Amino acid sequence: SNYELGRRNPDYETLKKFADFYGVTTDYLLEHDVPQKEENDALEEDVRAIARDMQSMTPQDRALLKNLVKSMAEKGANI
Repeated sequence: SNYELGRRNPDYETLKKFADFYGVTTDYLLEHDVPQKEENDALEEDVRAIARDMQSMTPQDRALLKNLVKSMAEKGANI
């Protein structure tokens, strides 16, 4: 559609109908991509920094770190 292709923006009433239909706020529809991109950029930088630090670790320490991260991720998924 023209909305998806960025050729047209919905007016306020249409935006409100979309928000009601999806059960979200109009703010969510308008701002959803910006924080997510910023979060992804920050996460990517964190991952790069950890990878740099891991280069100086022993294989045993890298294995410990890998297991710690895996354990924490599983714990977070169970919350």
